[in-house]
Amino acid sequence: MTCKWFWWLISASAVVVAFSAGDDSDVPWKRNKVIYGSVVFHRHGDRAAQRTAPAYAAGDRQSYNVKFPIDDQEWPVDYGQLSGLGALQCRNFGSYLRDRYVGKDKLLDEKYNHYETHVRSTDVDRTLVSSMAVMAGLYPGRSIAPGFDGTVLVPIHTVPYATDALMDGSASKHCPRFNRAATAALNSKTIRNAILSDRKFASSLAILANVTGDRMRAMPGTSLVSLVTSLRDLRLCQRAHNMTQPKNVTQWDSKLEDLTTRITNAKWGSAHMGALVGGRALRAVANRFKATVAVYHHEQWALEKMNEECNAKGSDSDEDGGCPRKLAVYTGHDTTIFDLRAALGVDITEPGVVPYVSHLIFELEGDGKNFTVSLLSGSFLKKATPLAGPFCGGKSTCSLDKFLAYVERTVPMDIDKACSVTIEQLSNGQPGSTETTTSSFVPQLLKTGFITVAAIVVGAVGALLISARLRRSRYNRID
Repeated sequence: MTCKWFWWLISASAVVVAFSAGDDSDVPWKRNKVIYGSVVFHRHGDRAAQRTAPAYAAGDRQSYNVKFPIDDQEWPVDYGQLSGLGALQCRNFGSYLRDRYVGKDKLLDEKYNHYETHVRSTDVDRTLVSSMAVMAGLYPGRSIAPGFDGTVLVPIHTVPYATDALMDGSASKHCPRFNRAATAALNSKTIRNAILSDRKFASSLAILANVTGDRMRAMPGTSLVSLVTSLRDLRLCQRAHNMTQPKNVTQWDSKLEDLTTRITNAKWGSAHMGALVGGRALRAVANRFKATVAVYHHEQWALEKMNEECNAKGSDSDEDGGCPRKLAVYTGHDTTIFDLRAALGVDITEPGVVPYVSHLIFELEGDGKNFTVSLLSGSFLKKATPLAGPFCGGKSTCSLDKFLAYVERTVPMDIDKACSVTIEQLSNGQPGSTETTTSSFVPQLLKTGFITVAAIVVGAVGALLISARLRRSRYNRID
């Protein structure tokens, strides 16, 4: 085992000259950077429309066999499944990663090696298959057994979707506090008026959704939002698959796009809770980079952890990022990207809201002594380009220390606890302000008068002990 990690350390010294990722004037060197690690989060590829969407129009969540009237053509795959187009988009993304990371004097070896590459997906068909397609592009077919077709089989790790707080942080189960704030935002008069104020559109929406005008106007804001976003999803998928519709349908495409963007920004932007919903993923990136640097510097704790925990059968500790891998790829959904962008403090949406295969690429670079973090953003529509934000002081590249400081300053140490606290308990006097950070969490609690200093101390110690125990249990689980 020690020999394997010695090989990891030696190969980590391979020089990879990366293209400039924005203004790095605060970094004392600008040339001969080495990429030591990369963490990639991306959305799945193109899929068929979601079949369950019209359930909202029926007033329940059980009308799975009911379709919108305009959903009148046959899909190439079943509802919600990855399409052939989506698989191609993901394979092309994998080819991009190969061009960037694979080859002589680059980050990864030509052949797949599980010590180098780790893949994690949500437990959903379209994301699992998307992961496979990305790996097919990253490691194109090479014969691995006599008579086999040459496809490289890369293991895809996952956990039950209901428990996936890392990749689905904004789900109501994982952050009820965010869910309350988001529900309030979607039920607001602002969103309701945005949907219903245009009478011509509202009348057409009722017809397209096959509901009466009275029934639609009686819906709560969240149901109206579901109608809009579901119809937008259907039309997006129909356009991608060249399914024609008459003008009385297509005339509302841009309106549906605009409303979806507004709804998304209201849900993730106005709630000011990015550190809660995307904090687990962001902290996993920080942990993985810290562990990578520690292994490079031969720090004993890191080497012992790598040898004992990270390479135990079925264990990678990818839930908290505690194990370094040269490349870690996480395949999720549009909500995964929304959550992470919110945690980074950048615009939640981009043109097309979050197009298929939208990705955020974190790269750890350095010269062996000083290390920087760079962030790139792209999708199947455009090549990845530098993305600047407050995580790097308004830049796209900054020192590792600055990036880690941002994570420590903004992400609560115990997100589960922070997500369960009510908005009223943590109010700082500004309506709708619900940020909770490691530096502000305790002071905000003190302002409420509900707890004492002694309770804080006891709670903090307890949280640390529970956190340590949870980490140990995560290391030992088979993922």
